[in-house]
Amino acid sequence: MAQLVVPEKKMMGKYEIRQLLGKGAMGVVYLAYDPDICRSVAIKTLHNDILSDEGGEDFLSRFKSEAKAVGRLMHQNIVAIYDFDLQHSPPYFVMEYCPGVELKKMLLDQRQLDYKQAIKITIQILDALEYSHQMGVIHRDIKPANIFVQENGHVKLADFGIAHMEASDLTRMGMVLGTPSYMSPEQAQAHEIDSRSDLFSTAAVLYEMLTGEKAFKGDNPAITLHQVVHHKPVDVRVLNPSLPEPLNDVLKKALSKKTSQRYECARSFKSALVDLLTIDSTVSRAAYSPFSKVLIGACFALTCMITIGVLVHLKGRFDTGSLTMSGSVVDSSTVYPYTIIPPVQQSKGRVVLDAQERHRVERLLEVAGAHYMVNRLIAPQGSNAYETYLLVLGRDPENKTAVDGLLKVAEAYVEQCDALLREGYIEDVLRRLEAGRTFFPGFPPLMERIQKIEAYSVSE
Repeated sequence: MAQLVVPEKKMMGKYEIRQLLGKGAMGVVYLAYDPDICRSVAIKTLHNDILSDEGGEDFLSRFKSEAKAVGRLMHQNIVAIYDFDLQHSPPYFVMEYCPGVELKKMLLDQRQLDYKQAIKITIQILDALEYSHQMGVIHRDIKPANIFVQENGHVKLADFGIAHMEASDLTRMGMVLGTPSYMSPEQAQAHEIDSRSDLFSTAAVLYEMLTGEKAFKGDNPAITLHQVVHHKPVDVRVLNPSLPEPLNDVLKKALSKKTSQRYECARSFKSALVDLLTIDSTVSRAAYSPFSKVLIGACFALTCMITIGVLVHLKGRFDTGSLTMSGSVVDSSTVYPYTIIPPVQQSKGRVVLDAQERHRVERLLEVAGAHYMVNRLIAPQGSNAYETYLLVLGRDPENKTAVDGLLKVAEAYVEQCDALLREGYIEDVLRRLEAGRTFFPGFPPLMERIQKIEAYSVSE
């Protein structure tokens, strides 16, 4: 690591300069000391030679914009600004000193991050953006070099140097500002932007954290900008197959070329990422076998039944009586349909969910419903409607919404088979129906299709 150089000028206003932290195209950042309140601060200056060049006034305006933008933002994930002096030579402003590592350096050292770590970093960036957008400030330059990760995992977003504030005429139409690899298509084309531009840039940063590769790259800025505007990045699971499939779906939405197809706000984007962590955590606690990915939901039910030593045989419906779960008796007046096999065991007592468990169940039901809406019924990898409804029943065996949800999944599954059959995909349909026999044993519509297609195959 290169030795940090202490600048010749020891003082800047009342601040004692301690060492050089970094240099950029526009200026220099120093570590300094504020003697009045006895704390370390960071001081950012603007190069004098930039001010003397043509367009120097515009650069000073941008610098002033950063001071005003950050000065009105007080958030735990945003580097705070304490003071500024634009009459000084060189102009400077005083920021919160945040010891930590630039995300850019982390990526250079590690190439890609663990996906959970990447999501947690992104969630904090989105927290900062949700707040700044509410305050009327668009960052416009989200990139790894402007993101600091502290030892405890806390994230700070810095450098609002080209931030766009409401009612500001600094960034006029036709003026392209930002970093090409992380620009949104509308920003790359110098069109008017809104907060969704920052969300696109954040997604580009997340993409790089997950894969070690930039979503958009070229031999020069012009080629990179062309990629941003016209090309879709390679799916993250192609570059990193270990990633859960739903994460790829989230990124596709966040990196949509059209703003109308992206997440509408930072909160929506963040919520999608939180859901991924929630589901992943729940699945981890369920202790799936590594070999269960092909038939996740079926193996979940099978594992539970092997563990409790009870095999339920169905011929149209469950027998009513005492169904139990997690060591507690459920006095079940609910008649489970023959389409599902919830894990059961005999014991005493009634399942009573506390507030935290009820919240988890409600959250899982929302996720399961979302999977159903996008036709993600059963999948060999990642969360899906069938698996998530089973997880609900694992916590709340009498949950009618989950039971009804599984019945809807079964019906939709059969409808998918019918659609494939109409297209003539006989072998594919037969494989799906055989798999469905494991997921939905005894489900009459499924059994009817199996008998029909087997008869058809024999006649052929």
